[in-house]
Amino acid sequence: MELKDCFSINKENNVWTVFIPYQFLSLPSCQLNGKVHRNCHRIYVLSVGMLDNNLDAQVVGEWTCDISQPIRYLNKISSENIWISVYKLDTGQLDCILISGKSRTCVDCILFNPQNILESYFLQSSDMIQDENNMIQDENNMIQPLVSYSTVICDNENQQHSASSQIINYLNNINMSSIFLQVLTVLYSLLTVLIDNRFTRTGLLKSITEIPSFCQHLILKKKKLYSAKTSKNKLFETQNVVSQTVLDVLLGILVMIFLTQNGWIDSITTHFFLWTEKVASELDILLNWLMGAPAGLKLNKPLTEFLGHFFMYHIYLWKGYLHLLKPPVFNTLLWCSSCVGVLGLSAQICLLKDIISTTTLHIYCYYVYAARLYRLQVYVLSALWRLFRGKKWNVLRRRVDSASFDVDQLFVGTLLFTIFLFLLPTTALYYTVFTLLRMVVLLFQGFLSTVVYIINHVPMYSILLWVIGSNKVSGEISLEVVLSDKMTDCQVFSLQVHKVPLRKIMKMSSSNQIDSMSQPLLSWQHFLLNLMKGHLVYPWIDLHKQL
Repeated sequence: MELKDCFSINKENNVWTVFIPYQFLSLPSCQLNGKVHRNCHRIYVLSVGMLDNNLDAQVVGEWTCDISQPIRYLNKISSENIWISVYKLDTGQLDCILISGKSRTCVDCILFNPQNILESYFLQSSDMIQDENNMIQDENNMIQPLVSYSTVICDNENQQHSASSQIINYLNNINMSSIFLQVLTVLYSLLTVLIDNRFTRTGLLKSITEIPSFCQHLILKKKKLYSAKTSKNKLFETQNVVSQTVLDVLLGILVMIFLTQNGWIDSITTHFFLWTEKVASELDILLNWLMGAPAGLKLNKPLTEFLGHFFMYHIYLWKGYLHLLKPPVFNTLLWCSSCVGVLGLSAQICLLKDIISTTTLHIYCYYVYAARLYRLQVYVLSALWRLFRGKKWNVLRRRVDSASFDVDQLFVGTLLFTIFLFLLPTTALYYTVFTLLRMVVLLFQGFLSTVVYIINHVPMYSILLWVIGSNKVSGEISLEVVLSDKMTDCQVFSLQVHKVPLRKIMKMSSSNQIDSMSQPLLSWQHFLLNLMKGHLVYPWIDLHKQL
């Protein structure tokens, strides 16, 4: 039975609900102290024995193992007071009597364990706990008062322990994760002091620090640590961030040890330069194929030869650029990159993305040149097409208006339209080929970005707790009926706390994420339209242009 449904029925039937902790029933006969909420017909037992002045509570009843006279204080009850008497029957089952004024009222007794409730990250989250005034006003919310009063019960029990026990409890309650989070925040603040300050947030320096993935990773990591400190679910988020960071660092150190041992860096360097030479030769073959009659297409020979030799010259420049990186320069760069493992595997992957961007710079240059040339032709053809229809683009109003043109303008427009139209297939072919090459590089970098996202955002600690069934990830509350004597007016329930679904854990973790995308996301439709029109898709995509 759901907790909320039970309370709704009780309120409609004018039935009172009494919350009693399990541990109080193991004590001998004693006085019960608690809080009475008349507007929602609830009583919360907070302590037993003598009433503590520091505890905001009142005497609400008694617990006794002797059923001969369960209501010993019946004569002292006024017409405005409420008194509960909890006792055991001869069968060992629990029974409860509630006296409101001088009349007996039906009651539901709910037994719960405050410690199980307080162990849950979800039930203790700040968005579920409010002050007492808000609790009383929100009659339909059952979790808030239960969590708050469980805290009062546990705190009151801890105060009754000896001084040595209190010290031990204090030491156990020290959150080492919060201390570690503070250390990580200071560390990443020092690492990003040169790339994330008031001077690098504007102007040219902003563009320079936003391009490298490694710089973005450090800045976003610092923001994530700060967000964990200010999160609504601070304890939950702190544990996840610290566990993610520790796992990330351990994996990074393992990769660093793997690369620096047994000559792996020299082997990687050798294979890398063999791969670059093969790529350069394949690009030469591709350009020679495009300069001929690719797939039987009849292209403009002067233009295709000009573009082919232009791109071949860039391959020549790229080979000279790679020649400067040959050992021992590239070996030193790899060794320094592997040492980044002390910051985590995600930092190494981000640095690998930057290395890929640097080594494939020629492919990006080809793509930019071809895209700009293709975009220019598409723009000119669209303007000339408007000229034939008696239209023109109004730059001030940013719309298409009617216009009149003379014969000379139409003649020149027709001549230019014919030239650009017949040159478009040649340009479009080069643009398509180099765009596909660019997409291959972006797909591989996107795969690396996904790995970084999984390392930095998937709550490994919470998932592990969910797998082992820990109370820390419990949050679903249900009531189980406890067998009782059918002749009594009291129905006894046992409050059980169950672990939440895994999708809720993932959703709770993603609500505090810092998005690693510095630019707004596009739909597939807009992405394809940008490709067709020749806009640069990544990075520096011009999202302000009208599609």
